[in-house]
Amino acid sequence: MESSRSDDPGVVFAINQSSPSAMDARQQIQPVGSAGNKTALAQFASSMTRAATRLLAHRGERGLLGSIGFALRYRVLPLLPRIRGQIQIARIFNHPGPRLLKERYPSIEYKYLRNYLSLHFPVKTRMEVMANHYRFLSTRVPETFFAAIFDEAIPLWEARMDEGSISVNLSFPHSFDGPHEQHDQEGDLALFLCLDGTPIYKLAFTIAPGKVFGIANDAQVTLIGCLQGRAGSHEQIKAITKTFHKSHPSTLLTQAAAAIAAALGTVGIVGISQDAQPCAEKKFQFRYDEFWAGMGASVLDSGMFFLPFPLPQKPLLSIDRKYRKQVQKKRDFLDAFSSDVAKAFHQKLIAPGMHLEQPIEPRTDQ
Repeated sequence: MESSRSDDPGVVFAINQSSPSAMDARQQIQPVGSAGNKTALAQFASSMTRAATRLLAHRGERGLLGSIGFALRYRVLPLLPRIRGQIQIARIFNHPGPRLLKERYPSIEYKYLRNYLSLHFPVKTRMEVMANHYRFLSTRVPETFFAAIFDEAIPLWEARMDEGSISVNLSFPHSFDGPHEQHDQEGDLALFLCLDGTPIYKLAFTIAPGKVFGIANDAQVTLIGCLQGRAGSHEQIKAITKTFHKSHPSTLLTQAAAAIAAALGTVGIVGISQDAQPCAEKKFQFRYDEFWAGMGASVLDSGMFFLPFPLPQKPLLSIDRKYRKQVQKKRDFLDAFSSDVAKAFHQKLIAPGMHLEQPIEPRTDQ
């Protein structure tokens, strides 16, 4: 069974995953009874008890009163005004797919209390976006998806270059040091560009409700919260860019994310702004504002950036004649690359019978 949600924030649904199509699945939606509420509340109370126990276990370092004070300040007090919302999140993670992820990463349902996705988001918005992401994906992927992306990297595209084998892999966000170190405050899914299995560049994203950004209330968007290269990988990045028609890894991963997002039915990409990026204190910071502007994004009232699907392109005739052939080769490559990523994502990670949107081609020249 998978979970979804109606416009009523208090109603969670169960979806029959044996449905032959997404539309049929929606027609078979049935409300979860009050027993689900009791279960979620019990799990919430149990989680809080475990959190307090873990904190008190460090009383030798903090002292008993210090541990109790820490637990109250950082666990209990932030949740008191948001108990209803936290119970709803607990219910989402009680469904089979998300539950597999929670079993591997128990504290995931509280991460909205940290600097999650945007420094400008209040806690309520962080909670809303997080709940939306896992509800939305639960209607489109099999239950095993959530465990699969945590346990291993899923290859979506591979190629050879003189320096070695290059791949684009989808996984749960983690540091460049490996999956043992989760790093999910910038997104809930991650794409890694790897050279001979070593991550060189990463992109993190989350499926968010469009209304958060002033986009259509019923629309879903893909929030990209991180684009970052591995420290010391300048030469590898330079080689990748040269090999693939001057396509920088940040461009490749954005195109890959767009292919997945469009296939899932989101209407566009929201790019994080420089001042809202939750890891902006990093020494080597990606120039987000410049990147999104160069992609042709419009600036939202929030200061973030929006790229609608299909992704915008400059008219070829507006480009200097001597560069047109080179630009066209790059566009042809990126089109084929995006199509391959979308097909691999569908074949490997989408629930059987679930209908996805066809890959969206870039805007054609006028």
